[in-house]
This record gives sequence, C-alpha cells and structure tokens, in this order.
Amino acid sequence: MQEIVQMLEREIDAKESAEVLVKPFSRSFYGYRFGLILREQEEGKNATEEILADAMPGSTLMFYGPWSHCNYES
Repeated sequence: MQEIVQMLEREIDAKESAEVLVKPFSRSFYGYRFGLILREQEEGKNATEEILADAMPGSTLMFYGPWSHCNYES
C-alpha cells in the first residue's frame, strides 16, 4: 500500500503529506442532504461491526474502517 501512495505522490508532485481529520456532518438545502454522513446500523447488526460513512449527495463515495488506512469506494 505504501508503494502505491508514494507512486501517486510522485505523479502529482506532492511536496508534503499530512493527516487530515474530519468528523461526520450533515446539512440540508432545498430538500437535499449534504455532508459526510454515517450510515445507520442495520437491525440485528453488532455495534462493533464496520461503521460506514457516505459523502453526500449521491452516495457515490463511501468511507469505511480501519480508519488508519483511508479506505474508500466510489
């Protein structure tokens, strides 16, 4: 994984990298929800199971743990 990150950093000529901390948020405008929104746990799921967060609107970008690895799907 580290090799891929280094390759991508070279590709964009990155000068430095740093952690970015975010927390879930949600705002509504004209009936649409925007934000980094945690998905509600499905019934019967254990609270220690994976927590998912969607970048909204659109639900086309999802982030999930382990959070230290910056996992996402689009």
